[in-house]
Amino acid sequence: MTSKIFNALKEKALLNRSEAVSSRVERLVKLQKWIKDNESQIEDAIYQDFKKPKFETQVTEILLVQSELKYFIQKLPRWMKERKVSTPIGLAGHISRIRYENK
Repeated sequence: MTSKIFNALKEKALLNRSEAVSSRVERLVKLQKWIKDNESQIEDAIYQDFKKPKFETQVTEILLVQSELKYFIQKLPRWMKERKVSTPIGLAGHISRIRYENK
């Protein structure tokens, strides 16, 4: 049972490595929309668990996450852009690049 779950997770992780920037941004946008659509449920759950007032939850939890998501959506294409780096002398004639991937 455990090995089936582990293998399924491993396969999914390998697929995600080559995932395009656009699909990652799309998932972040979906998360942003889900949070907005479920704000009252989130506030109620946090109140039930921690007795945190709704206004405080809005300011310290929901708005904070929404602003971080907005920042990530804006910066992700630049963060994932392939960059050229200097090539060691022993590999002269080749081009070195850094390509960012999921782990």
